[in-house]
Amino acid sequence: MESASVYQITSFKSRFDELQDATAIQKASIYGKWTIPYLAAEPSKDGRQAPLEGDFQSIGALLVNSLSSKLAGLLFPTTHPFMVVNLTPEGRRVMEDALTSQGGSAEDLNVMLSNLVSTASSKAFSGRAFFQLVLAFKHLIVTGNVAIKRNEEEQAIQCFGLNNFVVRRDGLGRVVEAIIKEDVYFGTLHEDVQNYVRTKGNLGADSADLRNRAVSKYTRIYRRPNDYVVEQGIDDVVLGDEYTSTFEKHKLPYIFPTWTLINGEHYGRSLVEDLKGDFAKLSAISEALAKYEIEALRVVFGVSAESFDAIDELSLADTGEYVRVSPGAVQVIETGAAQKVQYILEDFEVVFGRLARAMMWRANTRSGDRITAYEIRQEIEEVEAGMGGAYSALAENLQLPLSYLFLFETDSTLIDAILDAEAGGVYLTTGISALSKTTKAQRILEVLAEAGQAVEIASQMDQRIDPKRIVDLFFEAKGLDFSELKKSDEELQAEAQIQAQEAQAQQMMAQSSDAGTMMGAGMPETSNGGL
Repeated sequence: MESASVYQITSFKSRFDELQDATAIQKASIYGKWTIPYLAAEPSKDGRQAPLEGDFQSIGALLVNSLSSKLAGLLFPTTHPFMVVNLTPEGRRVMEDALTSQGGSAEDLNVMLSNLVSTASSKAFSGRAFFQLVLAFKHLIVTGNVAIKRNEEEQAIQCFGLNNFVVRRDGLGRVVEAIIKEDVYFGTLHEDVQNYVRTKGNLGADSADLRNRAVSKYTRIYRRPNDYVVEQGIDDVVLGDEYTSTFEKHKLPYIFPTWTLINGEHYGRSLVEDLKGDFAKLSAISEALAKYEIEALRVVFGVSAESFDAIDELSLADTGEYVRVSPGAVQVIETGAAQKVQYILEDFEVVFGRLARAMMWRANTRSGDRITAYEIRQEIEEVEAGMGGAYSALAENLQLPLSYLFLFETDSTLIDAILDAEAGGVYLTTGISALSKTTKAQRILEVLAEAGQAVEIASQMDQRIDPKRIVDLFFEAKGLDFSELKKSDEELQAEAQIQAQEAQAQQMMAQSSDAGTMMGAGMPETSNGGL
């Protein structure tokens, strides 16, 4: 392995502390309180839950949960693959030749690629992968950052919040170094790793409580000119080269997407940060309203200071009992005004309305199994317009890296062809580009239905209308290139020749049949008394 002394460090723990951004963590804690507190919770080594400070409202959680599920459904739909393998003419020729040499046919290529991307796309829904993807979107919406680990062996995805990873980026936003921290029990580590840590860490081989001790497992990733290196460490012990791995570009099973990344910053900014004014007001209003309503529900009985009535008897009396008091001696005193509560609620609804529009919240949505690719594209365009290109950013820094990993797990040969700079004939697309073929097919179906109806009406109205020109006009109006579907002049001539030959053959058969009938009709009948 290439020497990496320039990249080596002696303690992952100290490096982790050095790269942490206290401001980003502090902001995440505030935004988590307004929305979902556990997203910014401090990790617990013993696995026990720590008390979290929540807000006086749950609107933030409602909006985040809704938007995260919506984004997960748009970027990883169940109705169709979310990635497309594209071939240049040269790349298609090479792959068709390869199939032919293996006994297949060139026509099998499209079927093979279709099955490949369908299988690769389905990996987003195996095990608990999709749930973790939804959780990753929650982190991105609230804190702006998340770390994702793909475990090929277990076909699982694991995501880490801002308290469990650190990252450094270059001027283009690419990750140059990152460290993920996981709290595990020493006894769950591989036996070889336990022995290594005991030796290097001077823990002793006979430590009775060591197996049940919680330790920090560090995974450090750093980029070299041509690949990525992944190192491991336990607490202050850096594991040796035998526990170090290297990965080519796009094969690294660690992804560090952001919601919005500002040039020169290592950590991303969140959607909640964009809307923090309304979230802060929503939080303040809900807290004040809750305290005001609680106070308004308090009832106190006032008694005149000069009263000699049996106040003690009155306070102890049950319902229906008679107590001797002077009329009007006791007055019910209540604080709060219903009109003020109504005014606060109206203001609350105004703030909620602004946040609901900004976070694409809808009370009722259609069932996902009936949504077409064209409708998904419309929703994507709505998200793009409402959130300033959030879909495209997530497609580039989350969907595309995962697509490479899923495709590599499905067919490592093809991904090598995609990543081979010399081949240049195969490339992968995701996001809106991946929906183009599906939405195009949907639009063609719509055009054929509309044009067919127009041709039927025109044939009944005026025989001078050319049906072919109607079809051309409809395709042009929808912005579709009809030349891709048109038969070439050579194909039309070949079909015309075949039809002429078939017509001629049918005519000859009809003539032969007529001649046989005529010959049969001209022969004399033979009586039974003949020869």
